[in-house]
Amino acid sequence: MKKTTKLYLSEVLLSLVVVVMVVGANTVFFDGWSNAYSSVTGSSKTTPDKTFLTSSFTKTGAANIYTRDCTVTAGKATTKQKLTSDEQAEVDYFNSAVPKFKVRTIATINGKDMKIFTSKEKTNVDGTTSAKFYIDSKGVYYPSDKIGTWKGFYNKDSIDTIFTLLLAEDVTTYFEKIMKFVKWETVGKTRSAVYSGKLNADGNSDLIGSAFGSSMVDRQDIATVKLYVDEKTQLWSKYETTISKLKSGKVTFPLKGVCKMIYGNAVKINIPTSIEWVDEAIGNEDMINLINSVQ
Repeated sequence: MKKTTKLYLSEVLLSLVVVVMVVGANTVFFDGWSNAYSSVTGSSKTTPDKTFLTSSFTKTGAANIYTRDCTVTAGKATTKQKLTSDEQAEVDYFNSAVPKFKVRTIATINGKDMKIFTSKEKTNVDGTTSAKFYIDSKGVYYPSDKIGTWKGFYNKDSIDTIFTLLLAEDVTTYFEKIMKFVKWETVGKTRSAVYSGKLNADGNSDLIGSAFGSSMVDRQDIATVKLYVDEKTQLWSKYETTISKLKSGKVTFPLKGVCKMIYGNAVKINIPTSIEWVDEAIGNEDMINLINSVQ
C-alpha cells in the first residue's frame, strides 16, 4: 500500500470525526427555569466571574474523553429577486425537500484507552445514508453486509495518525472567545451559564461544509452561537449555531444546529467483537467509499 493512500485514508477518516466539532441541529430553544437561582446549590451571583468563560474554553479544549452529538438542518429558501421559471421550480423543489434534510454526526473519543467511535448520517428526499466506524489500537472496524458483524482491518500508520490528530483537536478553536453572558439556566439539577457569541471563519466553514460541501463556504454570514457552560464543571454542555441567511445564488435560507456533549465516566465505547477481518487494501477502499457516500 502506497504511503499516499494511507495518508488519504487518515485524512478522510479524520474529516468524518472533525465534522462533529461545530455542526448542529434544528433546535427547540427552551428557557427552563433560568432565574431560579435560589433552587440551585452554589453561588448566588447573577453573573459569572470574568475568568469563568476563559476557564471553560481551557477545560473543554483539554477534554480527551467525551461524546459530541450534533445535528444540522436547513429552513426554507426565500428571495427578493425575480426568478426565471426554471429557478422558481428549483426553489420549490428545495423547499419541498427541506423538511426531510438532516445531517447528524456523533464522535466519541476516549484518549485514555485509545478508542474512537464516530458516525455521520445524512437524510434527504432520497432516503438516509450513513457511515460509522470504531477504531482502537488493534484495527479499524466498519459495518459488513451481515447483521451484527463488522469488517475490520489493521493499518498502523493510519491509526497512529488519526489518534495523534484527534487528540490534538480542540473544538473551542472554532469559536470567537469574546462572548456576552445572557443568563443562568437550570434544567433538572444542572445550572448552566448561557452566553451569546459567534463562530470564527474556520468554524463557519466547518458548519456549512459539513452539510453542503466546500463549494458554499465562501462569502457567507458568520453563524451566531448560543453556548451553555455547566457551572460546576465549567465544561461546555451544549451549543446552538444559526446562520439566518445562507446565500445560494439568488436565494437565502437558514441553517440551524445544536451539539450536545458529555464527558468522563458517562462516555462508553464498546468495540465490536464479531469481526470479519479483511486485507488492508480492501479495508482502505471500503472505508473511503463509505465515507464519501455521506459527504
